[in-house]
Amino acid sequence: MLKTTNYILLSLSLFLLYSATTAFALTSSNSVNLSSWGDTIYNYNNGTVFVHIDDSLLQFEFNGKYTTNDKIESDNIIKVNNKNSKIIITNNIIYSIYPNDDNYINLSFFNNTSNDWQSISLINSTVDFYSYSSYLTTLDEIESIYIYGGLNSEEDASTRLLKLDLTSNSITEIETSISPSGFFAASNILINYNTQLVVGGEASQGWVNLKQSALWQYDSWSFKTVNINQQEFMSARLNPLLLPVFKKDSFSKEIQSKNLTDFTLKSVFMIGGEMTDYETYSAPKFSSLNLSDSSNWNWNSLDTSVALSNSETNNAINQPLALDQIEGALMIYDTFVIITDSSNSTIDTRDAENGNFYIRLYNSTNFQSLDSVDYTYLNNVSTGSKSNKSIIIAIAVIIPILFLIIVAILVLLLFRKYKRIQEEKEKEQELKNVLEFYKGDNYQDNPNNKSNNSNINHNGNYYYDNEYNNNNNDNPNNDGGFNNLPKAIQIHHQWVIIILEMM
Repeated sequence: MLKTTNYILLSLSLFLLYSATTAFALTSSNSVNLSSWGDTIYNYNNGTVFVHIDDSLLQFEFNGKYTTNDKIESDNIIKVNNKNSKIIITNNIIYSIYPNDDNYINLSFFNNTSNDWQSISLINSTVDFYSYSSYLTTLDEIESIYIYGGLNSEEDASTRLLKLDLTSNSITEIETSISPSGFFAASNILINYNTQLVVGGEASQGWVNLKQSALWQYDSWSFKTVNINQQEFMSARLNPLLLPVFKKDSFSKEIQSKNLTDFTLKSVFMIGGEMTDYETYSAPKFSSLNLSDSSNWNWNSLDTSVALSNSETNNAINQPLALDQIEGALMIYDTFVIITDSSNSTIDTRDAENGNFYIRLYNSTNFQSLDSVDYTYLNNVSTGSKSNKSIIIAIAVIIPILFLIIVAILVLLLFRKYKRIQEEKEKEQELKNVLEFYKGDNYQDNPNNKSNNSNINHNGNYYYDNEYNNNNNDNPNNDGGFNNLPKAIQIHHQWVIIILEMM
C-alpha cells in the first residue's frame, strides 16, 4: 500500500513538473519583447507617418491608397544609420539621435536630396546618452528637442532634462519649477499644438500609474488625473505604443491649409505595453484614452471589442487582430494599420529579416478587417471652411479697429471744421475792427460829418452819431464812408484785408 502511494505521489510530481515545464516553454516561445516594436512618428506638417522597425524607417502618406497584404515597396523605406537610434521629426526634418562608441549623444539628419544621413557636429559632444529616455517636441517650438529621464550609467531612473537646440546645435541641461520623479521607458504623444502627453514608464519608487499622466507644455511640466472605469482594470506598463485618433475631414483640411494651430486629438489609442519582466503583455492589450472632454479624461478597455471582431465567422480576410503578429502600427484617420512580417497570418517565417514588410487594415471603431482604403480624394478637398474660419477671425479683429479709425477720422474732421469756422469768425471780427477803426478816424477829421449828437468819451475817442448811422444805413450806395477815406488809408486797408484772408 505504501509503495502504491509513493508511486502515485511520484507520478503526480512528475506530471506537475512536466506541466510546469511545458507551460514555461509555451510562455517563453510565445513571449514578445515589445521594446522591439517600432516607434510611430507623425509629421503633421506634410501629412506623412514613419514607422521605425529595426533598421528600417517605413513611410506612409495620410492621403494614400492602401490594400491589405500589400508589400511595402523599397521606395518607401529609409535605412536608419544606427540600430539604437531614436527618430524624431520636427520642422519637416528627420533627425536620428543615437549613442556613439563612447556612449555620448550623436545627432544626424536625413538629407532628402542626397537620400543619405548626414552627421551634425554638436557643441557639447560629451553628453551621456541615456536609454529609454522620453523625447519631447511640439509644433510651437520646432527648433528644439527636449530629452527627459532614462536609465543612466548606474541603471537608475534619471531626472535629467536636456534641451537640444537645433539652431545652435548645442545641448544644455535645464531645470523647471515643477518636475516629475525620474522615470524611464515611458511613451509620449503630441495631443495638440503645444502639448505632449507622457504615459506609463517606471520610476525609482515603482510603476507610473495610468491614473496620473504628465504633460509637457510651454517648456514646463504639469500633471493630469485620468479616470478609469471601476469595472475595468488598467495595469501600469512600459513602452506602450500610442497612436493618435483625429477627425478625418477637419484634419485633412488642416494639412492642406498648412495651419496646425487648431490641431488636437479626440482620443489616444494605446497598444500593448510590457510588464517588468519584459516577457508578458500588460492588460488590457488594446485601450483608448478619451480626450474630448478636457476636464474629464477616461481610459477605456477595447479588448472586448477586439475579441468580438475576431470571433466573427464572416471576417472578410480571416486575419484576426493579435499583438504577437504586430511589428509596428499606425493610425490614418479612421483606419488602424498594422505592419507584419508576412502576407499571411499562417506563415511563421519572419520575412522582415529580409527587409520585407506587409500591411493589414482594420476599422478603428469595430476592428473588423478591411480590404482596402482610399484617401487620395482628400488631396482635392477644399480648405474653404478652414479659410472661412480664418477670415471670420480676421474680420472679427479688423472691424473694431476700422470702426475706431473711422471714428477718429470723423472727430478730426469735425475738429478741423470747427477750428476753421472759428478762424473765419476771428478774421471777420478783425476786419470789422479795422473798418471801425478807419471809419472812426475819418469821421473825426471831417468836420462835415460832425453832428451835434456826437459825443467824445473821456479818452478822446468819438462815438458815432446814431442819427448819422441810421441815415447812412438807409442809403443803398452807402459804403460806410470808405470812399471818403484818404487814398493812402484805402490802400493800407486793402493790404490788411489781403493779409487777413491769407491767415
